[in-house]
Amino acid sequence: MNQKQKAAVVQKIIQTLADHSVSYAEVPQIISEFEIELKELRNQQIIKLP
Repeated sequence: MNQKQKAAVVQKIIQTLADHSVSYAEVPQIISEFEIELKELRNQQIIKLP
């Protein structure tokens, strides 16, 4: 994934948070839960991390 693609993914995540009226205070918990889900997907080999 190149830098432009990474920036697009980050922008979509930010937009999704905004679309769902997530408060700034809620972001760390959501990011933490997201990280757990990504690790689980990686462990199931649904996604592959470099």
